[in-house]
Amino acid sequence: MHHYKIVLLLFAFLVGLGIFALPNMPKKEYPDFTIRNALVLGIYPGASSEQVEEQLTVPLEDLLLSYKGVDRNKTYSLTRDGLVYFILDLDESEDSPRNFYANLRMDLEEFKVNLPSGVLPLMVLSEFGETSAILITLESESLSYKSLEDLLATLEGKLRPLSIVTNIKSYGHQKEQANLYLDKEKMAAYAINAQQVMTQLYSGGLVTSAGSLHSTDGFIPIHMNNSFESELEILEQPIYFDESGNVLRVRDLGYIVREYPEPMSYITNNGRKCLLLSVEMTSGYNMVELGKEVDKVLKEFQEELPPDVHIFRISDQPHVVSDSVYSFLRDMLISILSVIAVMIIMLPMRVASVAATSIPITIFISIGIMYVFGFEINTVTLASLLVVLGMVVDDSIVVIDNYLNYLDHGMSRWKASITAANSYFRSIFSATMAISITFFPFLFTLPEVFVEFMFMAPWAIFISLMVSMGVAMLYIPYFQYFTIRKGIQHVVEKQRKKSKRGISVLELFGVFYEKTLQKAFAHPTIVVIVIILFLILPFFVYQKLPKRLMPMADRNQFVIEIYLPYGSSLKETECIADSLRMMIQDDERIHAITSFIGTSAPRFQASYTPQIPGPHFAQFIVNTPSYRITEELVKEFQQQYKYYFPGTYVRVRQLDYSMLTDNEVEVRLIGENKEALMLFADSLQHEFVKIPYIASVRSDFGGYQYGMNLQTDPVSSSRVGINPGLLSLHMASRFSGIPVTSIIEGGQSIPVVVHIEGQEGTITAEEVGNEYFHGVIPGAAVPLRQVATLEPEWNISQIVRRNGYPTLTLMMDLDYGKISTDVFHKVKAVMDNTTMPEGIRYEYAGTYKADKTMMPGIIKGVVTAVLLIFLILLFHFKKVSLAALVLGSTALSILGALFGTWLLNLPISLTTYLGIVTLVGLVVRNGIIMFDYAELLRGQGYSVKEASFMAGCRRIRPIFQTSSSTAVAVIPMLITKDSLWAPMAATIFFGVFTSMFFVSVFMPVIYWIVYRKK
Repeated sequence: MHHYKIVLLLFAFLVGLGIFALPNMPKKEYPDFTIRNALVLGIYPGASSEQVEEQLTVPLEDLLLSYKGVDRNKTYSLTRDGLVYFILDLDESEDSPRNFYANLRMDLEEFKVNLPSGVLPLMVLSEFGETSAILITLESESLSYKSLEDLLATLEGKLRPLSIVTNIKSYGHQKEQANLYLDKEKMAAYAINAQQVMTQLYSGGLVTSAGSLHSTDGFIPIHMNNSFESELEILEQPIYFDESGNVLRVRDLGYIVREYPEPMSYITNNGRKCLLLSVEMTSGYNMVELGKEVDKVLKEFQEELPPDVHIFRISDQPHVVSDSVYSFLRDMLISILSVIAVMIIMLPMRVASVAATSIPITIFISIGIMYVFGFEINTVTLASLLVVLGMVVDDSIVVIDNYLNYLDHGMSRWKASITAANSYFRSIFSATMAISITFFPFLFTLPEVFVEFMFMAPWAIFISLMVSMGVAMLYIPYFQYFTIRKGIQHVVEKQRKKSKRGISVLELFGVFYEKTLQKAFAHPTIVVIVIILFLILPFFVYQKLPKRLMPMADRNQFVIEIYLPYGSSLKETECIADSLRMMIQDDERIHAITSFIGTSAPRFQASYTPQIPGPHFAQFIVNTPSYRITEELVKEFQQQYKYYFPGTYVRVRQLDYSMLTDNEVEVRLIGENKEALMLFADSLQHEFVKIPYIASVRSDFGGYQYGMNLQTDPVSSSRVGINPGLLSLHMASRFSGIPVTSIIEGGQSIPVVVHIEGQEGTITAEEVGNEYFHGVIPGAAVPLRQVATLEPEWNISQIVRRNGYPTLTLMMDLDYGKISTDVFHKVKAVMDNTTMPEGIRYEYAGTYKADKTMMPGIIKGVVTAVLLIFLILLFHFKKVSLAALVLGSTALSILGALFGTWLLNLPISLTTYLGIVTLVGLVVRNGIIMFDYAELLRGQGYSVKEASFMAGCRRIRPIFQTSSSTAVAVIPMLITKDSLWAPMAATIFFGVFTSMFFVSVFMPVIYWIVYRKK
C-alpha cells in the first residue's frame, strides 16, 4: 500500500504483456503430442494372402515384436494378396520414435535377405502420424492431371519459402505412362518372344557407370547417357538382324501411346477430379498466422489460375483456432458480466465492479506469464482459462468482504484495506493451493499420450490462481481503498430505504440463512441422515450414468467410410461412391464432399487415424456450415445409408477425441485355425446384431476370394524353353503389363509399360489355358495348358494377426448417440452364454476396453489429488480431525455434480473426473473460509455451538459470492455444450451449488457434533 505506484506500474506492465501475448502466442487446435504409429509395408507380388502370411508376415512379425520399444498389444498386421501392412505402435518407454524408425529401416534392409527373392524392399512410413494443418484441393473438370500437377507444383513453390510452413505433401497424382502394345500375331510370325523385346528395351535405356580413366591430372569419369528421350527412340530400337542385314525394330511389332493407366486410387472434390495438398505448420508458430500467410498466397495464386480451376479448403485448423480465441474473449466478457450480476444481488455496483476487474487483470497477466514460459494457445489452455474465470475472482471477493466488515467496525479505510488482506493471507494461500494442485497428479497417472495432450492444463490453472492471489493481496487493497468508502451497514441502510418491505436484500438473505441454520442445529439427527444419504446415493447414480472418457469432437465436418467386400474392383467402389455422393451433395446443408476412392485421407485431425487403403474402400470428408449441422447429418445419414447398397457397409462417423480405438465395442477371437475363427464369428455376428442399439457388426477378416493356382510342368516347359520366371513375364505382359524402362522428359521419368495384345474382349478363367506363349527356343509357341496346370483356389482376402496369432475382430458400430456402456453388458452376456470352440479364446477391445484400461490411472490421479489436499488442510489447521472434516465435506457435492451430468444428458468423461477434483478444491476453500473463523471464535472463548453458528452466519456471504461466481463463470461452456469440456463445466456448476448449501448449512452442525465435548 505504501508503494502502490510501483505495484500499479508492475500490474500495468504485466497486463500489457498479456494483451501483447494473446495475438502473438503460438496457437494450435491441439497441443503437440507424440503419435507413436507407423506403417511397415511389405510387398510380395503374385503371392496369395496365405502365402504372404506364411512367407512374409510371420517372419516380419517375429522381428518387429522382438523390439523392446514395440507395444505388442497394439501392433497388428493386415495381410492381403501380394502385400502386408503392419500398423506399428510404440510403447511409452520409447521416447525417440524418429530414431527408432531410422534404426528399424536399417534393420529391415539386412532382414530382407532372409525373405523370398520375390519380396520387394520393405518400407517404413513413419509420417503416418503427422497431422495436417490445412488440406487444400486443386480441382478442375477440363484440365488433365498433368496440367493440374504443374499448377500444384507452382503452388508448392509459392508456399515452401514461408518459414511457418513445413512438410508439404501432395496426394491424388495420376502418373502418365507410355504403353507399348506388341502384336501377338506379329511376334509369332517373326518367332520373337516378349523376353527379347523387354531385354533390349531395358538394356538400351540403362544409365549406369562406365568407369573412369586414370591420368596424370587425376581421374576422368566416363558418362553414358543411354536414357530414352522420346517414344520414337523406343520404336526404333532393333530387336533382330537376319543374315541379309535386315533389321527388325520395335515398331515392326507394335505401337506406343501415352495414356493414363487404370487408377489404383484417386481423389475428387464435388465430383471434379482434383489433387490434394497437405500443409503442416512449423513447431512453435501461430496457427492463425499460418492461415493468414497461406490465404495471401492462395489469393494471389487464384488470380493466375484458368477459370475452370478452383481451390477449396477441406480442413482448416487456422479457422478453428481463430474461432476458439474469439469464443474465449466472448466467454470472458460474459463471465465478467455474470460475476457483476451475481454480486449486485447483494452488493452495490461499485463493489461488484472492483471484484470483477480482477478477472481480466488476472487472465491477461496469466497469459503474459504463459507467453514468457513458452506456452501456446490451444484447446486445452483456453479451456483451462475458461474454467478458472470464476475462480480468479474468489480471493478478491473474500478480501473485499473482509474490508467491508472492518469498515463497519469503525476502522479507517487505509488500515482496513491492509488488515483485510493480511488477516486472510494464510487462508487464501491454503485454499488457492488446494485448488491449484488438483490436476498435477494426472500428469503421472494417465497414459503418456493423454499427459502430453493435457500437460499445459495444470500449469495454466496453477499460474492463473497464483496470479489471482497476487491480485487479491496487492492490487485489490489499493483499488478498494480508492473506490469503496462505506461498509456493509451503509449498503444495508440504502437497500432498506429502497425496499418496500422495510428490509434490505442482505438482511433478507441473512434472516433466511439464520433460520435455516437454526433448524439444522435443532434437528442434528435429520442432518446426519441426509448427509449419509448424500454420501451413499452418488454410488448408485454413478452406476447408471453412461461413460465415455473421450467424447465426440465439435467439428464442421464428418467422415463417411464405404466398405465393399474384399476383392471388389475399384470400378465397383467408384460406382457406389459416386452414387452416394450424388444423392447427398445437393443437400443445402453440405458445403463440399471430397472423395477418396481406393485410398484414405491423410490425418486431418489429430485423433482420426487414416484408414488402410484398398480398391474395396472409399472415403468422404464432408464439410458443413457448423458442428450442429454435422450432428444432424450424421444422425440422419447413419440410418438412411447404412445398408443402402447391397453387400456394402456405409459407415458415417462423427469425429471424436478418442486416440486409442475406432470402434465402440470389439470382440476379438484368437486362434490358429482361421477357418474356425471365421465360422464362429459368423454365428456370433447373428447374435450381436439382435442387441438393441447395435447398428452393425463387421469382421476385419476378409471373406474367401477366388483365385487361380498356376503350376508349371518342369519337363514339358523345359522342352519348349519356358521356365516359371519367363512364364510369369509373359503372363504379366499379356494380362496387366510390365514396366521395363522409362522416357526422361523435362527431368521427369515416364514409365514404359509393355503389353502383349491378344484376342479382343474379356478373357475368362477357362480360356487362359488356351493362350499361346513363346519360349526361348525360336518358333516354339505352345498353349499354356500344355506346360502348366490351372486349378481354382480360395484364399482369405484379408488375414489379421495380433501378438503372434491370427485374430479376428468383430467391430460394432452403435446407433447415433449411443455409447459402449449402453450395450456392453449385453455383448458380455452373449459371450458368457456361448460355448467356445476348442482352440479359440476371446478378449474385449474398443472404446469400452480403452476406457477401462485408463480408469486405474484416473482413480490414482483422483486419490493422489485428494491426499495432497488433505496434507494442505493438515498443514493449515494442524488438526487431523478438522482436516478430515473439511475434506469429508467435499463428498457431499458429488451427488449434485452427477445430477447435473444426468440432467444435461452428458456421459461421464475424462473431464468429468477433472471437474470432480476441481470441485474438491473449491469445497475445501469454502471449508477453510468457514472453519478458520470458527476456530478463531473458539479461541476467543465462545462455545463450539456458538462458534460454529456465528461462523456460518458471518462467512455465508463470501461463500455464497465465491461459489456463485465460480458457477456462473462456466455457464458459457454449458450453453455452447462443448463436448470435451461441458462435462467438467456441469460438474463444477451443479457441484458448487450443492456444496455451497452443505458447507454453509450442514457442516456447522457437523462441526458442533464433532467438537461439542471439547
